[in-house]
Amino acid sequence: MIIGLPEYTDVISLDARYSNGIFRYMRNKKKEAIQWAMNNLVGKSIYHQDIQGKIFFTRSGINHAIYAKSNSEKVELIYHAIDILKSSRLISIQKDKWSRPDVLGVYRFSTIRTINKKKYFIYIIVKKMKVRGSGINYFYDHGVIKELQL
Repeated sequence: MIIGLPEYTDVISLDARYSNGIFRYMRNKKKEAIQWAMNNLVGKSIYHQDIQGKIFFTRSGINHAIYAKSNSEKVELIYHAIDILKSSRLISIQKDKWSRPDVLGVYRFSTIRTINKKKYFIYIIVKKMKVRGSGINYFYDHGVIKELQL
C-alpha cells in the first residue's frame, strides 16, 4: 500500500456507494412517476387527429414506458404524456415486429420537447390491439431519441 492513496477496495466501495445512490434515486423517481400516472393517466384517453381515433392509457403501457430502457428524461416525460401526444405527429405505421396476432399495428409518433432547458426529439409508440373483435389504440412507450443541438 502506498501511503496517502486509498486501497483498491476503498475505491471500489466508493464506486458501489455512488452507483447504489443513483439506483435508489432512479427507483424512487420511477415509483413516484408510476403512482402519479396511475392516479392521473390510467383509464383516460385522448383523441389524435393523425390516426382518427382515441389513444388509451393503461397500467401496462405506463409501466413499460417508465421501466423499459429507462433514464431520467424518460421518467420525466410521463408527467407530460398527454401534452406530448397532443403535439406529436404520426411518422410511420408498422407491423408488430414479433407478428403477434393481437397486435394489429404499431404507430410511431414524434415531437420536440424541452426538458430541463434542453430540447429533445421525442418518440411515442402506440399499439393498435385487437380487443373483442375491434382495434383499440393503447399508449405503449415513449422516450428521447436525441438532444437537439441549437
